[in-house]
Amino acid sequence: MFLSIFAATCRPYNIIGFLDNLAQTADDPGSFEVLLKLDKGAIDLITLIENYKKTAQFSIKYLETPILEGYYSLDTGYNELLKIADENTYFCWLLTDEIRFKKKGWDTILKKYIGFYPDNIFRIKLSIFQLKNYNDFFECLPAPDNYAVTTRQWLEITGGWGHFWGPDSWHQCIDYFLGLCKNKDNPYGTWRSFPIFDITVEGQEAGQGITDPSKERERSARIYAGWNKYSTHEAQENFYRLALRLNLHIIAVANKLDRYILEENLHKKTVSLFDLEKNSYATSSYKLPSLKIKFLIGVKKLTLTRASFPRLYRIAKKIKESHKDLISSYESLKQSLRSATVRFFKFILSTLRIKIKKSLKLATIRFFKFILSILRIKIKKPLKKYLLYFYDGKNLAKMDPTEQQKQ
Repeated sequence: MFLSIFAATCRPYNIIGFLDNLAQTADDPGSFEVLLKLDKGAIDLITLIENYKKTAQFSIKYLETPILEGYYSLDTGYNELLKIADENTYFCWLLTDEIRFKKKGWDTILKKYIGFYPDNIFRIKLSIFQLKNYNDFFECLPAPDNYAVTTRQWLEITGGWGHFWGPDSWHQCIDYFLGLCKNKDNPYGTWRSFPIFDITVEGQEAGQGITDPSKERERSARIYAGWNKYSTHEAQENFYRLALRLNLHIIAVANKLDRYILEENLHKKTVSLFDLEKNSYATSSYKLPSLKIKFLIGVKKLTLTRASFPRLYRIAKKIKESHKDLISSYESLKQSLRSATVRFFKFILSTLRIKIKKSLKLATIRFFKFILSILRIKIKKPLKKYLLYFYDGKNLAKMDPTEQQKQ
């Protein structure tokens, strides 16, 4: 078995059509498995899947998970499915129940790419965005490559399908920052997502079944909220950190390290690669310029708002033009108040005759007494804030810092 296919469904007609299409267009239906995320309590759908499994030509597994926020919490279900997927499959493929393959033999084509890179870190692009170049990070979230075939190794190193209801967007962001990662064999960047044209995938248009205007508005709002949350400085550094994991794995394989340790320093914002003898092979920083990114986010938000609400901007412009005189008057009043305030405090100081020097001296003495009292307290030195991950030749798992001595 070389492939695990993931999908979520709540539509009986769609999912049966999806499963039938897989069986009809595959050369070897027994070479892959299908993992389904079903809503808890969907008895009719569960019964339908159980009956289908009896005659299916491929392995079908499913999980009943709480609905939570429905479509907008699918990442939780996908990550749970990954735990029960066959650990020996080479590829993982996240699809929808609307996907249909047009030509037979898609599985045979995918098998040709097993081991395409010796480190097994890559994605195969098949969507309508497969030829898109992501020169701008802010394009990754709204327009990712939707149906990339991803190696199991990629997911293991980056921690699964991610923590966003659009895993395709999550991994497109990681892929963007992987392009910024350099190493000996890739001095200008590491690009590991490439298109192929042998497989034709239909039914890619998302949200085609939405007819309720309120749900369409909710979907648009969720997309904007997701963009707003995962384009922040902190979020971008996290994507960069995960990309560095992939890059260091590539370096480890190039150096023939079957097992290794990754150290993530949360203070310095670095990720380091060590062998089991604690020899250092590489250290990279995922620190990004905060001010620059916040400025870019502001510009992007302004552009997006101008495009969405042009009338609002026209009204604001008219208000601004009609209040030029008011602004001028306000500035004049502000200068007058400032001058009056200065004169007032001078009068107060001269009247009360406050002995400033004596008060400052007393305050300084009290301050140093307070500092000395703190220094007398025995404070435990905080633990160094870093995370350790151990790669055993197949999986990357978090380990306790004390275990480093045992390796």
